Amino acid sequence: MLRQNCFAYFHGHSAGGTNPSLLEAMIMKNIIIAHNNKYNREVCLDNVFYYNSPEEILDIIASIEKDSAKYENLKEGVFERVTSFYSWNSIAEKYDDLFLKEHCEFLKEQDKFSKKKDELFQEKIGAENQ
Repeated sequence: MLRQNCFAYFHGHSAGGTNPSLLEAMIMKNIIIAHNNKYNREVCLDNVFYYNSPEEILDIIASIEKDSAKYENLKEGVFERVTSFYSWNSIAEKYDDLFLKEHCEFLKEQDKFSKKKDELFQEKIGAENQ
């Protein structure tokens, strides 16, 4: 993969959501320089360099070149984030939790409806017996 041995991965996407190329860069343990927006922040948290304007990128590159060992923890941080939060096991588990929660809510509503139906039936029988 092209991103595997790169100096850094530049992610300029400013809209959207979870981007596959960003996840791929994270799994490759790249230093990531990403556009500062809510989507990228949600995916990467504080494990990347964020920029607001193209001019800031030069300062970021200079900082990394000056002391790249200082930023090794960022590589580990993005790797940990992508493997724990964006793995198929994690995704399936979240869907399983959601399904279980919704099913329990459905059963509660069904139980309320059933109890109300029984109450109305008992009231009707009581009224007929008077």
